Amino acid sequence: MVAYLLLGLAQAVGVIATALGWPGIFIQIIALGAFVWLVGATTFGVVPLAVLCGIGALGEIIYLLIGGRIEPDHRRRAGLLAIAGALVGLAIGQLLVPLLGPMYGAMLGALVAVPFSAVGRRDEQEGCATLARQAFAMGIRTAASVVVAVFILLTLIR
Repeated sequence: MVAYLLLGLAQAVGVIATALGWPGIFIQIIALGAFVWLVGATTFGVVPLAVLCGIGALGEIIYLLIGGRIEPDHRRRAGLLAIAGALVGLAIGQLLVPLLGPMYGAMLGALVAVPFSAVGRRDEQEGCATLARQAFAMGIRTAASVVVAVFILLTLIR
């Protein structure tokens, strides 16, 4: 039971770390690997672990290619809005489609909420397109982190 709580805590820390610009997705995946190794959970095989690593790597690559250099204050604001949008999308997805709805709802919620981080920012050095690109990159990264966490938790619950 303690191992499950620690895994859930690691997932929450990973999502928050991703929102703050740290490598939270890989914290989540490493925590899952340690959980499977220590507990011997047969729910996870090689294929789900490879899929989660692929989602994490894809999120990080898109973030690096599209996002470029994001200022810490903008990254934090975009990440926190992505988490809030993911939580709302998670709840709505659970109401609409009980099994896969939370994962897709969380991903869409994060992507819909992030563009609002560029609202109200007027920066002479950065144009609107740059802010939108950075917000989208942060949204993709946070959405990937939320999808990894939801996938792990839903797989353990079943």
